[in-house]
Amino acid sequence: MGFFKKDKKDTINNTTIEKAPNLGSKISRCMVINGDVVSCESIIVDGRVNGDIISSKEVIVNRGSIVVGKIEAKVVRVDGILEGPIEAQNIKVGSSATTVGYMIGDDIDIKGRCDGDILAKNTLTIQEGADVTTVEAKAKSIKIYGLIRGLVIAKEELEIGSSGVVEGDIKTKSYISSSNSKVTGSIFRYVGTISNKNINENKNVSNKIENRREVKRIR
Repeated sequence: MGFFKKDKKDTINNTTIEKAPNLGSKISRCMVINGDVVSCESIIVDGRVNGDIISSKEVIVNRGSIVVGKIEAKVVRVDGILEGPIEAQNIKVGSSATTVGYMIGDDIDIKGRCDGDILAKNTLTIQEGADVTTVEAKAKSIKIYGLIRGLVIAKEELEIGSSGVVEGDIKTKSYISSSNSKVTGSIFRYVGTISNKNINENKNVSNKIENRREVKRIR
């Protein structure tokens, strides 16, 4: 199949696929792909994918696009609609994005609407205007400037800005908050470290939790 050749255009099932210059493969606005997409190049989605997307580089889900499936890549940027989990080193969810599914990464930055568990090895940032619903959000360092509902666990430090709202309990080693921030749950401060689960254990926990939750399907 010539889906990921370096030509400017490829064809599959008599459909022309335009390539994104210097970025790999582009799924254009009018395209619908039913099935998994796997590439050693970056992938830009402007259309719809009903299946998993796996890339060794970057996956970009642009505004107006829809992905129903899991995304695995080095870097993932979402500005459209994603119904499925994300696993990447660096994850960015834009202000126009809506995601349903867990996220696992090194650094995660959220500006849009997200529903699912979050596990960040290093940093998690909930930007102003973000709306996050989770059973559990865990990271080494967490900064909250938007709204998050659920248990928040910061292994080292937690900062809540003046526009930050936490509707749930907090567990953290170091806690900094603005006088205008809001926390409706309890705050637990601990000495030492929180025991770490490995990635596979966290993925299994996330899957079990999400299977129990009733989440409105995005169509």
